[in-house]
Amino acid sequence: MAKSLTSEINHRVEKLLNYQGCGDAVLSSRKALWLSTFFGFIHVFILTFAFLFFVPELTILIRYGFTILTILTITLIVIPFLKSLFNHYITLHMLVLILVTFYTIYQLGGIVTSAGLIVACFSFVLFTIPMQRLSVTIFMLVVYSVLVVIIGFLGPSSQFPNR
Repeated sequence: MAKSLTSEINHRVEKLLNYQGCGDAVLSSRKALWLSTFFGFIHVFILTFAFLFFVPELTILIRYGFTILTILTITLIVIPFLKSLFNHYITLHMLVLILVTFYTIYQLGGIVTSAGLIVACFSFVLFTIPMQRLSVTIFMLVVYSVLVVIIGFLGPSSQFPNR
């Protein structure tokens, strides 16, 4: 039963993301990125609404959650239609996620008070690996590293979050 369910889900995802002339490696990359975006959406959805209902005073994290949900929704809708610009879109997508996350970390008062968002931000760097473009992954790692240093210098001087 479970195997047939996963096979059916895999078949439907492949049908959604496949296009004429799409090779196995490209399809595998598209599936990995779309599925990671899908499960990221579910994760952020649950956390954002949990914060909204149980800890509504965490306004910065709630705004961040809704911003990320918007970005992920757009990506889930756009990926099936992209063919030649797929890698460019995913690169821009991950860059936007990194920048939004670091802005939120700054609003929260720095790395120490970031509620673990620094780890989430590093996961955006790792999500570029299925693209199989080493230059993109290195670029994202450099952007991440530079922003960690910048926020490290800015964080201690900023006040505690205003919420």
